[in-house]
Amino acid sequence: MNAAVQEIAGAQRVVRDAGLAEVHRPHVWFTDEGYQAAAESYARGGCPDGWEPRDEVIGRFDAAVVRHAATAAEHHRTLVIGTHGLAPTVWMASRYRLATDPARFWADLRFPDIVEIDLREQTVTCLTH
Repeated sequence: MNAAVQEIAGAQRVVRDAGLAEVHRPHVWFTDEGYQAAAESYARGGCPDGWEPRDEVIGRFDAAVVRHAATAAEHHRTLVIGTHGLAPTVWMASRYRLATDPARFWADLRFPDIVEIDLREQTVTCLTH
């Protein structure tokens, strides 16, 4: 993911932060349908065996966003985060109104979608598909 984000960023420096990593889960072979079902269950509030607890994902992701938002504000810049889809979906759903349920929001994401969070309205909008 870091190489793709750096390519998109061009000359801008990309900072890697483990707090923005995808949900930690066991390395097991899923069928596409099996992974989809497990990830959708996770997005809706479940936690398959061995997957990182949702409250830990939300906490680490939130801490990273707060750190980087403070730096961006200090430098009068817009914060742009490049990451995978499940961790930010769970985090966004814990903080903001999604247009659909979290599992549907996650399932509809495509690479490289751009998601905008409107802090005034407390809403999340997917700008591309």
